Amino acid sequence: MGIFAFSAIGLSPSDMGEYAGSLFWVILYSMFLSWLFAVTVTPLLCHDFLKVKVGNKRAEPSILVSTYKSVLVWVLGHRIVSCAVILVALVASIWGTQFVPPGFMPDSQRPQFVVDVYLPQGSDIQRTSSVVSEIEKDVKQKAGVTNVTSFIGGGGLRFMLTYSPEARNPSYGQLLIDIDDYTKITSIVEELQTELSFKYADASIKVWKFMLGRGGGKKN
Repeated sequence: MGIFAFSAIGLSPSDMGEYAGSLFWVILYSMFLSWLFAVTVTPLLCHDFLKVKVGNKRAEPSILVSTYKSVLVWVLGHRIVSCAVILVALVASIWGTQFVPPGFMPDSQRPQFVVDVYLPQGSDIQRTSSVVSEIEKDVKQKAGVTNVTSFIGGGGLRFMLTYSPEARNPSYGQLLIDIDDYTKITSIVEELQTELSFKYADASIKVWKFMLGRGGGKKN
């Protein structure tokens, strides 16, 4: 069952399978070998090395065993209450999933984020360069920004797995921003998204940060 539970990850053709597919194969081999040793080697070792000594005194059960037995007897004697508690716990766990942040991969701690600038299709590349230069000046005014790299007419070279560069497009520009502390990225991204979208209303601007999983380099 454990192998089947992780088969969706290993056999998935999506990004999840690309990044975590090896997890399924590791679990497959380890659990299969564990089962094989459990039904062959372990009984053999027990037969050869564990010799049972016949004793006259009856061993008293430990506190742990006595407590477990008492709980088990109570649960079996109160089946309706036990099933109700389990059902309530199941419903509560399902309800609590709404408070779990979505996303298979956690946020990256890379001290960089990106600004994508999409001008109306057919815009001249000189116009794109001018707008990106103005946005670069606005970005540099933010506290903590240490460097800004601009790309005009397309994305930069793929410098990490989760970065997907945009295809050649004269109406597209991109800014790669370095920051001194990655913990500031979330607040700066939100501020810039609001400010730049208002200031450059004729452009479609997307401010995003890197993730350990799927990148955000494409316009949604």
